[in-house]
This record gives sequence, C-alpha cells and structure tokens, in this order.
Amino acid sequence: MRNKNNFKGIKPVKSVELNSKHIKLRVVILILALLTFVGSVIALFYFLLHTDDGWQSLSISYGFLNNDKAISLNYYLGKSGNATNEKKAIENMTISAIEKSYKNLDNYSPYEDYNNVYMINHNYNKDILVDDFLYDALKKAKGYKTLYLGPIMDYYDAIISSDENDAKNYDPVYNEEINEFFLNTLEYINDESQINIEIKDNNIIRLNISLDYLNYAQENDIENFISFSWLKNAFIMDYIADKLINYKYTYGFLTSVDGYSINLGCDESFMMYLYDYNKVAKNVASFEYQGRLNIVSKKNFIINTTDKNYIKQYSEDDRRTYLVDYRTGISNEASNYYVAASKNISLSDIALNLEKVYICDEINKSEFLSDISYFWVDSNKIYYSDSSYTIAIHNDEYQEVKVDA
Repeated sequence: MRNKNNFKGIKPVKSVELNSKHIKLRVVILILALLTFVGSVIALFYFLLHTDDGWQSLSISYGFLNNDKAISLNYYLGKSGNATNEKKAIENMTISAIEKSYKNLDNYSPYEDYNNVYMINHNYNKDILVDDFLYDALKKAKGYKTLYLGPIMDYYDAIISSDENDAKNYDPVYNEEINEFFLNTLEYINDESQINIEIKDNNIIRLNISLDYLNYAQENDIENFISFSWLKNAFIMDYIADKLINYKYTYGFLTSVDGYSINLGCDESFMMYLYDYNKVAKNVASFEYQGRLNIVSKKNFIINTTDKNYIKQYSEDDRRTYLVDYRTGISNEASNYYVAASKNISLSDIALNLEKVYICDEINKSEFLSDISYFWVDSNKIYYSDSSYTIAIHNDEYQEVKVDA
C-alpha cells in the first residue's frame, strides 16, 4: 500500500457538476453538423454520378478490349430523356457489342463463349457453328481475297510494329526471301480450289483447305489462314451502330483511329477533311455533311502519332500500310488520300470495296458502286464522284475535278 506521503504536492480532485443549461443547444449543433456532412456526401455523389446534357465522349473500354481507344463514341446526351440514365445505357450497350464482335473476329486467341476466327483457323475442313455476327461477316467477306491474306498480314504486323531496321527484315521490298515466300503463298490464296469459306445453313461455316496448301502451311509455320485485319473495326462499328440505332440512340457518331466513322443520324453539320502528302502532310480540302453517313478514309502517310500503329514510314517516298495488294503481297494505294461515303451501304461493305477500287495502281472507277460517293487526292487534284457535296479548296495549288461514277 502506498504511503500518503507519496502524494504530496498533488491537489485534491474537486467534484464538478455539469451545467445542463446548454445541452439542447449542443444537441442542435451536433445534428446540424451531421446534416451538413450528409449533405456534402450526397452532393459529392450527385456530382460524380450526375451527367449534364450535351456532347460527351463516352467510356467504351472493356477489360483489355478497346483500351487503346481504337474506337470512340461521341454522343449528345439528354435528347432521349435523363442524360445520366442515357449515358449508362449507351455505354453498356456499346461495351457489350464491342466484346462480342471483337472476340468473334480475333484470330490470335480462343474464347470459351465463341467459335471465333482463331477456332476456324485451327479447325479447318470441319463444319463449325458460329455466332450470327461472325456468320454474317464471313458471308459478306468470303468473296474477297483480303480475307485470306492472314499469312501475309502476320508479316505486316511485324513490319509496322518494329523499328526501321527490324521492319526491313520482314518487308518483301527489302528481303528477297520474304518476297519469294509471299509470291508462293499468294498462289494458294488466289486459287479458290486451295482455300475458300463455305457458308452453310443454320450458322454453319466451313474453312476448306486443300492438302497441298496444308502441307505448305506446315512447312512454313502458317496458322492464320484467314484474318479480318484492317477490316476488323469496320465490322465492329457496323455492329455497334446497328445496336444503337435499333434502340433509337442516333444523336452521335463513332470513329476509329484507322479511318472509319459512322454518323448515327445526328442532324448537325460536320466537316470531312481531305489531305495530301508532299514531304509534309497538309489539309487541302473539305466537304460538309449532315445526318446518317458511313465513311471510310484511308491514307498512306502519317499525320499524327496514332497513325504509326497503322503505317510504316521509312522515308518521304517509302511507306507501308495494311492495305496489301492480293496480287503482289505489297501494300498499294492508288492515291495518297481516299474517302468513300454512303448513307445506305454499310461501313464494312464500303471497306471491302477498297480491294477493287483503291488497293491497286490507280483508282478503278469501273468498280464504283452507285450508292457510294468517292473522293481522292492525286497530283494536286481533288477528285469527287458526287456533285451533291460541295468541295471547299484550302490550298490554291489544288483544283477540284468531277468524275463520272
């Protein structure tokens, strides 16, 4: 037990009664503080979740899909009701469409939920049940040689993604061995008896490959017999647009970094710019458009950094793109810049038409389709096939030329 002397110097504790006169005031202040805090939290959530009316770039990435923003959707929210609900519905619908279409067209990876292009390439000479989307895409593309350029497009992936020295190792223009391989492979690709897609009833397709081609493929490590390659985003955007338009979401537009765009039906005025290249890229003309329109624009020169994902530019006059000529295996563009647009023909059909019109030595007007408007830039001239569009010239060195469709 402690000795009382140990507590010397410590003052005795007084008993103090609490004054109860201000307890109600204190309770009121506490309640007001809590209400202020709750109000601030509600305001914060409202700010984070509320969407204002007007133009917005919507978030349409899903997992690893579209994280590079290869496809973008701009939309004027609030036209169909509450902007917050509209934004959520459009984003969810678009992300779902991207997931389904991308996985179906993927030729590098299998997925449990789809028999996709990868599965078709690894199950040749067999009947395969595919999704409606892929069935329609193959039915549309099967008559075009671009679909069967898979073995060659693998090399263009390497050309465009590599630095200049490594790229030339894969480039048929610089590597004679690669050029010989391309020419030998094209003999199979361009012979329908060697490879073809057979479309059967009830979503059944079959990739037919001859024994001769299979032996050649085994000797040369070929696995990607078919590939949608540079056509892929056109088919994906068509699918997204069909979904959105079906639900009356039409006040916006889709664009891709590789030259595809769809105006879903927005009646505002937009400008389409035409470019040319002579040591530097330059804007030389434009035309205005409104309402529903599908547009394909292609070029063989770099304007911005994202173009480097689709174009290899060794020098001013030495460039490669994914637009490979099925006759030679070398990329080939009939002009520096090309635009094709249509109100009625799908984006994917316009893109497929490039094989006959643009991926050649000069613009092939005999393959023009009546419902497509064509524009291209060549030798200081702006050519166009549809006089319903007014061409605005931005450079005095250029002149417009109307051509018969």
